[in-house]
Amino acid sequence: MYARFILEGLIIVLIFMTGLFSRWGAWQDRVVLDFDVFYIVAQRVWHGDVDQAYHWERLLQMQMDASGGRFSFLPWTYPPQFDLLIAPLALIPIGTAYFLFTAATLGFYLLTLRAVAKNYFALVVILLSPALLINLMCGQNGFLTGGLIGITCLTIERRQLAAGLSLGAMVIKPHLAIALAVYALLARRWITVITATTVILLSSILCTLLLGPQIWGAFLGSVHDSAAYLGRGSNPLFRMISVYAVLRTAGFSASLAFLS
Repeated sequence: MYARFILEGLIIVLIFMTGLFSRWGAWQDRVVLDFDVFYIVAQRVWHGDVDQAYHWERLLQMQMDASGGRFSFLPWTYPPQFDLLIAPLALIPIGTAYFLFTAATLGFYLLTLRAVAKNYFALVVILLSPALLINLMCGQNGFLTGGLIGITCLTIERRQLAAGLSLGAMVIKPHLAIALAVYALLARRWITVITATTVILLSSILCTLLLGPQIWGAFLGSVHDSAAYLGRGSNPLFRMISVYAVLRTAGFSASLAFLS
């Protein structure tokens, strides 16, 4: 009953946030959220200058234009594969794009979670409800990456090809897949490793052909800038769920927090 109540509440929040992203009424001028940046980058793909999104001064201006001046700067450090993945979102209004992207990835995540949790699904949904709510409210891609990680866990023992495809797809947020990649190597799941590597290489070639070779220099430059940004503690730490964020918030140095 509690799990059903939470899921119904998530649907209500999804509808509410669709209105917010659509900028209805009082939401005409509002702070920029994660999905707004997804949409901005998707638009730049079609304009042919998505590499500009990796240059922070230019991205800052894009976010100011999108928010009417009210914003908390969100840097862009996603690999080019994610740029291509979200490009179709720019073909429809942002509110509709948010609804379709979030509803589809939420459904994918919940189906995968049910397969992983089995009889404990309701309990797990209750325990995860704060994270589910946060993901809905900022329009992040956690449902997508969580679902891909779940598929890899479910298939890596007996369906290595499927595991490799989902693990390779995690190139959109590679740092979240490091543990699984190491496990696949140590467990000698060679089909998974080869498939994931092939997905990464082919998608990288596709990005180079469609977005231009300059995309990689822009991407790596943004990653370097982000590391410095994070080291200064400029990133909003309250949004981060990590040991690093806890230690930095407690006053520890960036180097010690990274080491931990």
